[in-house]
Amino acid sequence: MEKTENLFKLHSEYRPTGDQPKAIKELVDGFREGNQFQLCVLL
Repeated sequence: MEKTENLFKLHSEYRPTGDQPKAIKELVDGFREGNQFQLCVLL
């Protein structure tokens, strides 16, 4: 069986602001390091 890569692409008219870019980077880095269980608190 051939392995394929699944990609998820998010499209939005809005751009991250404030501390959102840093939070997004930290979440992505965590997933890449194998951390599948992370908490994102939205206020």
